[in-house]
Amino acid sequence: MDPRAGDCRHDALGGTYPPVGLATHYHTDWVRPYWSDSLEKIAIVDTHLFFRWPGYWGTAGAFRGAVSGSDGPVAKLAAISPLHAIALGLPTELATGVDANAAVGDARVVVGAGEATGRDTIYTQLDRRAAPESFVTTALRLCGEKPYCKFMGWTNPMLKPDSDAMSDTQRAAMTFSYLRDDKSGFEKALWNCSEYKRDDVRQCMKR
Repeated sequence: MDPRAGDCRHDALGGTYPPVGLATHYHTDWVRPYWSDSLEKIAIVDTHLFFRWPGYWGTAGAFRGAVSGSDGPVAKLAAISPLHAIALGLPTELATGVDANAAVGDARVVVGAGEATGRDTIYTQLDRRAAPESFVTTALRLCGEKPYCKFMGWTNPMLKPDSDAMSDTQRAAMTFSYLRDDKSGFEKALWNCSEYKRDDVRQCMKR
């Protein structure tokens, strides 16, 4: 094995060529993969065309996540597995079904109807000092593998509601939202751009 291979892999993963630094896909110009029309073309280098995911997953923030090296706890299993509940910071009584509405740090996971419908809603207080991209990581961790999950976060704890029955003021103060609906093939993360500026205006909540 070439001893320089490790350095090459590090350079490749580090994005050493800026014009294609955010590329997630590429192909040569003599083929046309079925997926090319659904991605954003960002560069052409010789005979190679480079693409990235549209929306948030094609931005620099999506590349800042750390690889843990091991599988994390699965939120969907927390209701039946004490080990998953503990790993997620949930009280272990959630695993026995005693407490359907459990606190997750500053988050409140509403799972009552979700047990039957798979439609879970999470309301959480976010750390104002955290990088805005980290909100996506938090949402994905708490949503786990649920086919439907709505995650809403506020940096102002005084305005964080405990249900969808929120005031206009609370709704306007929402910092971040994430919605996943596997049945309809929908997944979207949005920020309050008056609080956190985004390079892509499509990531901003409508006001």
